[in-house]
Parts: sequence; structure tokens; C-alpha cells
Amino acid sequence: MKKKELIQFVKSLGVRPNKKLGQNFLFDRNILQCIASLCCRESHELMIEIGPGIGNLTHFIYSAETELIIIEYDKKLAHFLIEKYKDTKVSVIHADACSLNFDQLSNKRSYTCIGNLPYNSSTPILSRLLHTDNKPKRMCFLFQSEMAERLASENNCKSYGAITIKTQALYHVKIARKISENVFWPAPEVKSTCVVFTKRIDAVNSDVFVKLSEVVTTSFLHRRKKLISNLKANYQTKLLEKVFYNLNLDMSSRPENLSVDQYLDLTSALS
Repeated sequence: MKKKELIQFVKSLGVRPNKKLGQNFLFDRNILQCIASLCCRESHELMIEIGPGIGNLTHFIYSAETELIIIEYDKKLAHFLIEKYKDTKVSVIHADACSLNFDQLSNKRSYTCIGNLPYNSSTPILSRLLHTDNKPKRMCFLFQSEMAERLASENNCKSYGAITIKTQALYHVKIARKISENVFWPAPEVKSTCVVFTKRIDAVNSDVFVKLSEVVTTSFLHRRKKLISNLKANYQTKLLEKVFYNLNLDMSSRPENLSVDQYLDLTSALS
């Protein structure tokens, strides 16, 4: 669908792109095909798409063999999609992905998540998926480029933070493709990047992840402070000194200095 056709079609539905909802419709066919190809899902595996809009990406990921659930927050777009896919295996849910129960939705099945996420709610959506018991086997999302860099960052970098560690404790994160603002309507004011997440074979379980999240969140309370100083908010000094010594951690380390594996070791030692 070309840009002019997209604009006319969206207007015919009575929809005006809502900046608060982060509605930027992706219309370039080549980019859509590329994103769809990055899913690498297994046949018959459940697929969940978040933020389908008018279904441009849905068109490329849908197949008769695949069960597809699409989640759309905009009421008019959700009703359009329900009508469009009423005689297929596609299930359309009118809901806010930030508050959706993905464990209930997936019902213990293996699944892949994909979507052109609204940039103003991409972090809450990702965080919700990370905290599910039945986590996606694979994810492929469009993010603001700055956020994508944070997710794929290495330690000792300015972009490295709590969300980096939480995500990489569960997934291998790969920046797949930079995407021009010119393939969206309306064009976003920020750069976009497609990121692929593949679940680690050694991904921590939900109980460990909760503990890791607590340690990491506390660690980055004050980025400029020493790591051990931040951790004193929740842990006794003597315990921290003992743990740092046993793990051979520098007492003067800043939060961004430790690797993901070191944070996992630190979490284990503090549990």
C-alpha cells in the first residue's frame, strides 16, 4: 500500500492518527516483508501481534496454518480488524497491551510476539512480557532507535541500564535493521529500529528474574553513585562487602560496570 492510499484508507475508517497513542502507520511493502521474515516462527506456532493498526504487517505474517492473535487498542481499528478477519483463524482483541495478561492469553503455549509498538508505551509493554511466567520464545519489535541501543548495549556504555540487564538475562538481543521515518505515516519525530529477541537457553526462571529485577532497579537508583552505595538502600554493608569480595567485584564499581552475568551472580549471592 502506497502512502497516498494509506492516508485515504485510514481517513475512510474515520481514524485520525493519535500522537498520544503513538500511531505511526508503516506502509512500505519491502520493510514489512523484511520484518515479517525476521520472526522465524515454527509452523503452527502461536503468533501474537501488538499494535497492528490497519493490518499492514498482519498481512505478511498471517497464514492459514498459524494461529494469530492481534491486539489493538484503538476501538475503530479493532472493529475494522474484527470484521476483516471474521472468517479466519485470526483472533482480534481490543485491549491495552500494557495491562494485558499474556500468560492467560498464551495459555502455556509456545509463542512469538511481533509488532510496531507505540513508542510512548514500548517500555511498559516489553516489561510486561519480560515479567510473564510463559515468556515469548521470540520477539520482533520496532522501537525508537535510542531505546533499541539501550536494549542491545554492553556494560561500560552510557546506554547500558536496568532494562538492558533485565532483557539480556532472558534474551539474546539483536539490532536487525534501522528504519527510515519516511516509511511511516505520519512520519515519527524519532528514528526507528527493528530489534529481534531470541530466548536464551539458559534464561533465568521467573523467581530469579523477580529477584534480579529488584537488585538491578536498586543498583541504578543513582547512576553516578557507586554500585555498593546504591545497594545499601536494601542490604547491610557487611553483607555487601562480603559478597563483593567473594565475587571479586571492585568496591568502586559504578552500576554500568558490571556485566549481565555479574548481575546474575550478584543476585544469587544476595538471595
